[in-house]
Amino acid sequence: PLDASDCERIIQGVEETFKDMLRWASEPSDFWDEQQAVRVAGVGTLQLFTKRVAFPASEGVTPPLFVGVVTFDDVSLSELRTLTAAGEGAAKLRFDPSLRSFETRLTFMTPWGLPIKYVRTHTRPVLFGLISAREVDTICAERQLPDGRWLEGGFGIRSPRMARFCGDSSRLRELREEPSTPGMVRAIDYLSGYIHEPMDEAAKAGGRGRCRCWYFLSSEAGGGVPRWAAERGVSSAISNFFPAAFKELQ
Repeated sequence: PLDASDCERIIQGVEETFKDMLRWASEPSDFWDEQQAVRVAGVGTLQLFTKRVAFPASEGVTPPLFVGVVTFDDVSLSELRTLTAAGEGAAKLRFDPSLRSFETRLTFMTPWGLPIKYVRTHTRPVLFGLISAREVDTICAERQLPDGRWLEGGFGIRSPRMARFCGDSSRLRELREEPSTPGMVRAIDYLSGYIHEPMDEAAKAGGRGRCRCWYFLSSEAGGGVPRWAAERGVSSAISNFFPAAFKELQ
């Protein structure tokens, strides 16, 4: 268990993560280093953005940030949240080809009444086995904004963000130093998450309507994987997620 000061440190990290996601979602097109439009069957166009250096220089050399944006014409916010939630029995385990399992290792409540979870994810091999199965330990949380948008965001237990907020906490240091599962390669989640944005009155009222989904992902694959392959694996995780999620909605 964590004491109150440990929980407060993690909450501060979550709040910073949410602020970063909202800031990136509002950036103009010239902020991004690369932009690509990808056709998604049944949905339309996925806008895929890349920022090569998204995190503070004090964090050293960090992986790029990839952001995918898709607009669904007939979906509810609750359906989107179900599709993107992480945890045992999550819908993503049925349709996301990159995921094998989730394990919730710790949970506590936030001041806004929703839990923060420490989730261990086991992935499947990707890029035809070039990147083997990985283990990823992430702090996850969600929150609804007054304008109706839902934020779901997280950062890795071993990420620079977590290191900044650990301070002198011995318990958080213990979590960061836990060994990986035997036989698994550990990846580091720098940031991952979603923004679900209702875009018409029906969606804002809780029904089916037009909604925009932002998917943020920055991850270090570990295991000596070439940088180009690691980046391809992250961008593919986003581009593969949306068509699979659309099929799950049908």
